Amino acid sequence: MKGCFPRDDIMPSDLDGVVEINGHVLFIEQKRPAGSVTGGQARLLRALERFPKAIVWLIRETDEPTVFECIYRDGETPPSGWSRYTVEQMRTWLSTWATAAETAI
Repeated sequence: MKGCFPRDDIMPSDLDGVVEINGHVLFIEQKRPAGSVTGGQARLLRALERFPKAIVWLIRETDEPTVFECIYRDGETPPSGWSRYTVEQMRTWLSTWATAAETAI
């Protein structure tokens, strides 16, 4: 796609997952241990978190196979840094988000 955009440093980015429920959108990006979001992808995610009813959820693997580090960003609440979550805690977080989105007016 080089040459299609106004500058050579603009290229498509990807996300690992998107879920929409009742107009609420959850954007998910997962990284390997100690990975981070940088460059154009970071700008994209910052822009997405400002959409109404949108949350960007960053997930980073750890050296422990059942523990992850997560940050969620919604454009209103400043992110507080990476927090450790077990798989079960992540499932609970997702379920809570989904229930709130499903029952929102």
